[in-house]
Amino acid sequence: MQRHLCIAQSIFYFIYWWRFVACSAWNPMFRNQMLSDVILTPAK
Repeated sequence: MQRHLCIAQSIFYFIYWWRFVACSAWNPMFRNQMLSDVILTPAK
C-alpha cells in the first residue's frame, strides 16, 4: 500500500511539474504564482 501510494505521488508530481514547465515557458506571471504556491504549500 505504501509503495503504491509513493508511485501515485510520483506520477502526480511529474504531471504537476510538467504543466508548470510548459506554462512557465510562455507565462512569467503564471510561473511566479506557481513558485509562490510551491514555496507556501509545504508550510500549510
